Amino acid sequence: MQNLDVSIRDKIDETLIESYKQFKAENLEKAILLANSAWEDIPEPKFDWDVSKSFVLSIAETYRDCKLFDKAINLLEELFSSKTVKSHQDGPYFMMGTTYYEMGDTKNAIKWLSEANAISKGRCFREEDPKYLKFFLENKKG
Repeated sequence: MQNLDVSIRDKIDETLIESYKQFKAENLEKAILLANSAWEDIPEPKFDWDVSKSFVLSIAETYRDCKLFDKAINLLEELFSSKTVKSHQDGPYFMMGTTYYEMGDTKNAIKWLSEANAISKGRCFREEDPKYLKFFLENKKG
């Protein structure tokens, strides 16, 4: 895992912050364009930087929130395929689960949220929309 050059990191951070602001202002098209730009600005190999997961989760969240579910799922699948997700990192599992939740796919949402919950011992639901915990508790097996 390499440290991404600070100037590149700062540029991507600024782009993602602006993307979030555009999303909050309901300028979804602009938010998506900025998220796409942030993704393009991550140098190859995209998943081998110290901040890759953070950036990928932010971009996937934008896609999820803008209802571009396939883009979010594909990006997260690429992240998992990169073999850079460590056994203690619940964030990618949680993002995958919440994306499936937003898609209305209960089975896959529970699968991924269960994994995130097990890894984090429930901490993954803190500071998140309470609807995810409510859904999880109402639908989990056992």
